[in-house]
Amino acid sequence: MKPLLSVLIPTRNRTEELSSLLAIIEKYRIADVEFIVSDNSDVELKFRDIPSVKFIRPNRVLNMTDNWNWLLIHAQGEFITYLGDDDAFIPSELTRLIEYARNCTSDIIWTTHSGYGWPLEGNHGNFFLIYDNKPKPISMEKIRTKILKLDHKTDLPVPYCRVIFNRNIIEFFWKANPEAKFCSSRIPDISAAVKLAFLSKSQCSFNRVVFISGASKSSNGRVTQSGKDISGNFQFDNLMFNPIDAGVLAELTIAPPFGYITWLEAFDSSIIQLDLISKSPRWLIALRTVLYSSNVKKQIKISYSIWGNAPLLGIAFICNKLYFTGIKKGFPRIKNWILMLGIKFSKKKSVVILNGRGLDNTFSLVNYLEITKPIESKKSVVKIKVP
Repeated sequence: MKPLLSVLIPTRNRTEELSSLLAIIEKYRIADVEFIVSDNSDVELKFRDIPSVKFIRPNRVLNMTDNWNWLLIHAQGEFITYLGDDDAFIPSELTRLIEYARNCTSDIIWTTHSGYGWPLEGNHGNFFLIYDNKPKPISMEKIRTKILKLDHKTDLPVPYCRVIFNRNIIEFFWKANPEAKFCSSRIPDISAAVKLAFLSKSQCSFNRVVFISGASKSSNGRVTQSGKDISGNFQFDNLMFNPIDAGVLAELTIAPPFGYITWLEAFDSSIIQLDLISKSPRWLIALRTVLYSSNVKKQIKISYSIWGNAPLLGIAFICNKLYFTGIKKGFPRIKNWILMLGIKFSKKKSVVILNGRGLDNTFSLVNYLEITKPIESKKSVVKIKVP
């Protein structure tokens, strides 16, 4: 009998993070869910057998995007989603989601996003959640419009710690595009989300926290946001750059630094595969590539060679430097204070913040969440230090 949900877990050379996730899976047995781990490590990882976990290993080391596609062809579930090895899930909420999906006719089910920061640079683990007390209806038409405008701040149906999607979508895509990869570009989850947005026929919201997006010392998110390798061994070559021979990035021949242009790769690759046309002006694309870049000195040269417009790019360069060296580093406490004040008095949102020594891996975090249930609190602001 095939499972209702396939949870796909790509991993590479991160034993500590994966061990914590596997401990959660082993302790909290979830019916009707298969977990598939694709071990893309240099040396094969060794773990004891867990009934609900299937370990697969490609015959050669794959780049990250190919590893995501490799996992996808092994999924057996009616619904599919991805988890990173440093991510987690709340078992009781995943059980509720399974029951909800069993009776759901939509091909995409949204969940509420939450985040966990692994211990880094002397700080303990921390959990952060902001959720809407009165969520707005999902408008896929608005999302599609923003995608075609190449707006990287769009809330996408990302199949990674956010939505689960029906396998009918992937089977339709494969039938229409036998040679195409569902996950494309260096950000596979974003390129897949673009396809889901246009191929989905109906969506619904399961307004609860199920998945927890983790950020460990060597996770892509932390590296790409900072532009530097925090762990000392992050392998950028594993994020394979494939030139796009059409669209707004047709002239891009070398891998650019991370930032807006990386999102643009993901957007553009999927838009082209779906035979769509983006509607963003060239000057705005050029501006965004420099304004939102982790390596602005390298990016401004690439952007100028493609789009020109030196005065505009110069202004974006200055704004980038002011933000990343001033505002972003100098005023985080003020920003958080304003955010918390707004939440406390608006009553439209609620926030849960947990941190402390007792949350130094995802396994300890999930145990704490299941025992104490802080997310169920009726308070608008919940802040707890876990010893």
